[in-house]
Formats: sequence, structure tokens, C-alpha cells
Amino acid sequence: MTAALQFERAWFIMLAGCVPATLGWWDNGHMLVAEVARQQLDAAEVDKLNELFREWEHDYPGACDVTTVAVWPDMIKCTQVSSYCAKPLSDALGQFDSWHFSDKPYNPDNVPLSDIQTSLYDKNPSAQWVLASAMNTFNKSRSRFAFNMMLRFVIHIVGDVHQPLHNV
Repeated sequence: MTAALQFERAWFIMLAGCVPATLGWWDNGHMLVAEVARQQLDAAEVDKLNELFREWEHDYPGACDVTTVAVWPDMIKCTQVSSYCAKPLSDALGQFDSWHFSDKPYNPDNVPLSDIQTSLYDKNPSAQWVLASAMNTFNKSRSRFAFNMMLRFVIHIVGDVHQPLHNV
């Protein structure tokens, strides 16, 4: 076996070993992005948001402060208890799955796309749609429930769009 082939084989094995680490963003990445945002707020703003988020503490323990609410939208998707879905009773709300990403092609050169290609990403809802809808909710709604829910999604989706390749 040549040195080049040995190198290629070693490189492939090393990359294959990284696959499990790249399968998901889940809690840590989302909470890291939320924590960076939290540090930009003053103590009174954090307290006000945490007061709102704690209203759901009974149903979502451990996901009720500015940092930990970032994982709530993934918690509600869970269909069974696992290492990343520790809530004892799963909500199994898959209806929000498309809110976590965008299928819009990365096309910086504006290459003409076929109707099929554009129809695949021209659907709503998507991450962009949810962020715009959340702004509408924040401007028009007076419901604490609506504000709580949409702010949880906004915090989570900001984490999603900061995940490499999550929205490309």
C-alpha cells in the first residue's frame, strides 16, 4: 500500500470518527448562542424575561430562563425520552419541524434556478417565515402565552441559523 493511500485511509477514518459529533446541534450550541445574547442584556431585562419564561416551569422544567429556553422548540418535537429529550412525557409536536430551517439554495452568483428548485424552498413556514411572524406577534399580540411561545422560537431559531450548514 502506498503512503498516499495510507494517508487517504487514515484521513477517511478520522473523518468518519467525527460523524457522531456533527449529527446535531441540540442543547449546547443553542444555549451558547442564547447565553451570548443574555450577556448583552442588563439584569432588569433578564429578570423580566425569566419571569415570563418561568410561567411554563411546571410543564417544561429546566427550560425556563433566557439561556435554557433555547432548547424548548427541540423538546416539544421529541417523541420519546432520550439523552437529548429528557422530558418524561413527550409532546411529539412535529408540526413545527419546518420552522427550524430554510431550504433556500445558497446561490451567491444568482445562477438561474429551475421552477422545481425554487418550489422546494418557496414554501412556508420556514425559519425566515417564523422570525417575521414572531415580529408580527410581538407588535400586535397582548397575549403573554403568544409572546412566551414566539420568543422561545426566536431564541432557538437564532441558534439554528448560526449552526453551520443548518440553513444552506
